[in-house]
This record gives sequence, C-alpha cells and structure tokens, in this order.
Amino acid sequence: MTEETARWISQGRASAIPKDLRGLEWVRMEEASLLKRITLDPKINHGKPTLRGLRYPVHVILELLASGMTPEEILADFPDLEPEDIQACLLYATKLSDVGTVLRVA
Repeated sequence: MTEETARWISQGRASAIPKDLRGLEWVRMEEASLLKRITLDPKINHGKPTLRGLRYPVHVILELLASGMTPEEILADFPDLEPEDIQACLLYATKLSDVGTVLRVA
C-alpha cells in the first residue's frame, strides 16, 4: 500500500481514493484475511467448508442470506459468528463461482 493510499484510509476517505492510487496489495490482503476464516477439516462436517472450525457450514450461511435473512439477523441467531464471517462466506462463494469457462450441459 502506498503512503498516499494509507493516508486516505486513515482519514476515513477510502471510497474517495482515486483509482490510480488504490493498491491491489491491500485488497488481496483483505481477501486473504477473510478467506482464512473458511476452514476445511475432514473431522468437521465431513470436510465441508466451515467458518473458523465452528461447525457452521458456509453453505448454511449462504442459504440463510438467499432466503432473505439479513446479516444482522444471522448474527443475532448465531452469537458465535462475527460480521467478517458473513463477508468471508460471500467472498468464498464469489471465488467459487468465478470460473473461466462455462459449458452447456444440455
């Protein structure tokens, strides 16, 4: 991250950072930090992706969001979860759906 980018972020003006000053390193670091919350352990939920090994499968959180629940409602129902966990689920789903080629099956 450049000094200029860091200064804008520290001033709470991250959304106003000109595109040419936005450092991709910061974005990648944030993504990596979020994705570390997704764990794969054969001993937990049959190896399915879970949040921080807490036995909350990623697909369940995504299904709750798809059903119309807000992140706030999910966090109220599951006090072990943090807002970053929901962000991590969405980012994980985004990464899984980002495929290079789509083939028609039928």
